[in-house]
Amino acid sequence: MPTSAGWRTAFCFSGAGAVFADPFAYCPAGRGIAAGIARRIDAVTSGYGWPSVLTGPDLSSWSPLLELQTYHAQLACYRVLLDEFGVRPDVLLGHSLGEITALVAANGLTVEDGAFLLCERAVALAAHADDDAATAAFMLSPQEGRAFAEQAEGVSVAAVNSPAQVVLSGPADQMMRLGDLAGARGVTVTPLRAGPYAQHHPALEPAFERYLQSVRGVQAAPLRTAVWSPVLARALEPEDDLVLLAALQMVRPLDFRGAVAELRSAGVGEFVECGVKDTSTRLVTATLGDRVRVSAPFRKRSAEAEIRQITAHLTSHEEHAMTDSNDDMIGHLREDYAAALQIPAEMVTPDVDLEAEFGLDSLQHRLVLVKAAERWSVDLARAESPATITVRSVAGMVRDAGAAGQA
Repeated sequence: MPTSAGWRTAFCFSGAGAVFADPFAYCPAGRGIAAGIARRIDAVTSGYGWPSVLTGPDLSSWSPLLELQTYHAQLACYRVLLDEFGVRPDVLLGHSLGEITALVAANGLTVEDGAFLLCERAVALAAHADDDAATAAFMLSPQEGRAFAEQAEGVSVAAVNSPAQVVLSGPADQMMRLGDLAGARGVTVTPLRAGPYAQHHPALEPAFERYLQSVRGVQAAPLRTAVWSPVLARALEPEDDLVLLAALQMVRPLDFRGAVAELRSAGVGEFVECGVKDTSTRLVTATLGDRVRVSAPFRKRSAEAEIRQITAHLTSHEEHAMTDSNDDMIGHLREDYAAALQIPAEMVTPDVDLEAEFGLDSLQHRLVLVKAAERWSVDLARAESPATITVRSVAGMVRDAGAAGQA
């Protein structure tokens, strides 16, 4: 599995509910891929007495089928991007249920394993259903969200979605009181269709234990693509227990905002919605703004030509080498030098003398060059640094090194 060196493109998998009927209506190749994946999932879910994932989705309420349909749509979109359009990610990022999809996409689990995990998850949750539980999104900062949760008994932060949105979960009466308090302050609150339980909540510990016991026979394989876990707040390592991670989704909060920020720091500049709609990439934009590029190829029912146009700029890491515009390169270098100097990126203007103004030392400079060499696949070991080290002069040095390597 590759490390963060050279990460540029992240595929994002959202939580349950990001579905609509026949997403590949105008994409014959997609319909064929989706049908094949559906057969594999249905072979598992039929044992639970549930209808096919190709059944028209019911978005009026939560159901185990809706979760499986989300999973199915995400895997189909993933295979279409890889097999039909040649778009390949450097790292995968899942939000809530989407983390299970990410593990399957990375070949850590089979399609059937993922379906089994979701089925057993639904069974365990049904056994510990609590009608007196609720989950809702609050337009609050993480700090404000935690302060709100502390004003109610049994309420906790289930997810940090963006700098301005958190998800809270807990007893329904306490959640209703917090909703009223938020409304009085002009804070938008959106109840979530999350089933009869509090999402990502410690109260689900009994369901977690039952679930973990029922799925312990699943054998995971080494990941072939890097996966970043918003629950663990880091990239997965070879020794991580993927089945345990799938179970931890029940009882641990997730930090999607933090995951997106960390991936940006690691060099990711492209976030692609791997599923229908644009649920997760909207959160990426809310977190990073125009510092990154987001794409949602399946936000609506699109023909193959439209999908190809949307994904035309998305290529593998090798094809990315030295294809950034000069502005993009300067943007990356500004952020890298700011991180090395531990100052705001706004202070690192393209032509400021980094040594004279900020005391840039040789080690800090070398660390930035190592990152640049990895990002743009150039050999900077023998490159002579400019007499005056500015972002613009270093960008020129990198481009010259790239041109020399291609000569």
